[in-house]
Amino acid sequence: MKAFRFSVTVLCCLFGSAAVFAPEAIAFAQSSAKEVELVRTFKTGERNSYQVQSLLQIESRERGLETWIPENVEISYGFSYKITEAHLDGFADIVYSRPVTKQTVETISRSEPVVTLDKTSLNFSLRLSPVNEILDLKVLKTPPKTKPSSSRKKPGQKLNFYSPSPTTRLQSSLNDDLMQELYRLALNVGSLDSALDFSPKLPLEEVKIGDTWQRTVSYQPQKLKDRKDGKNAMQRLDYTFTYLGLVAEKGKSFRKIQAELDLNTDLLQFIVDSFDVDLDELPIKSIPIQMKSSIVFLLDPKTLKTISAKSLSQGSTSTLLKDFPNDPVEETRFKGETNLKLIVPPVKK
Repeated sequence: MKAFRFSVTVLCCLFGSAAVFAPEAIAFAQSSAKEVELVRTFKTGERNSYQVQSLLQIESRERGLETWIPENVEISYGFSYKITEAHLDGFADIVYSRPVTKQTVETISRSEPVVTLDKTSLNFSLRLSPVNEILDLKVLKTPPKTKPSSSRKKPGQKLNFYSPSPTTRLQSSLNDDLMQELYRLALNVGSLDSALDFSPKLPLEEVKIGDTWQRTVSYQPQKLKDRKDGKNAMQRLDYTFTYLGLVAEKGKSFRKIQAELDLNTDLLQFIVDSFDVDLDELPIKSIPIQMKSSIVFLLDPKTLKTISAKSLSQGSTSTLLKDFPNDPVEETRFKGETNLKLIVPPVKK
């Protein structure tokens, strides 16, 4: 500490602000080196309501075309939960409700946006750990039966990010489920495990500013490590969380956490390995997929309840043929943004 004080004093003397800057620098050094335990605290009877707004911008084009075909997908929903019992061990019993999900799709093939209201109310009871891990989830209200649709390949597949345009048919026919999962990850609107509703996942050990930890949010085809044959398999896709300490925004203090994800893989090898297809017989050279995502969380400094979260994602996919190895026969690029905010009820006068 003496050496640190000396170096700070020298620097401040050079810039003529030693009297003001040195105490702040020392205080910052002391706080950044201090380890803290990031665990939530719950209170029986507490209610919280949130609003989630998402926008996915997709652009696609085929080989030989310079124009990108745009498609926008907006998803919004509100959810709330009540803490029915806060246990002495730090866990909490919670009732979760998400009544309606609204999806708006805009394409150049339609003059008006297509709005869909999914009224399949989600109503769960669950146990939440102090690090935001969901345990013992039970369905309280059975969703109403819906008539099967040709656009649904599986029961419960609600969100279809693909338009019927020719530019997306190739990848849709190859592996629609994986691509939809990629889009859901770009918006963080998948299951409760990967959505922002009960995020961020907190560390199991004490941390200081700059420390990181990881949590799995999905599984995607990735190249197996230490395999010379280049085989792929479904492997964990992790977010890396970083603790950024206490921050001040708009006159209020928050604990700030940032999460980052980086996916870079080739879907073709996974298809070959999964369906026992001879790669030499296929006209396709590769199907590269890449996506990067970053989420910033602001938490209550005492209870560590999430106050707000903002997710930004960017990615691309393409299909390359052996006859045209440097000119994609089809390519897609996308950007996603999702905002989660705690709804603060008005003060009663």
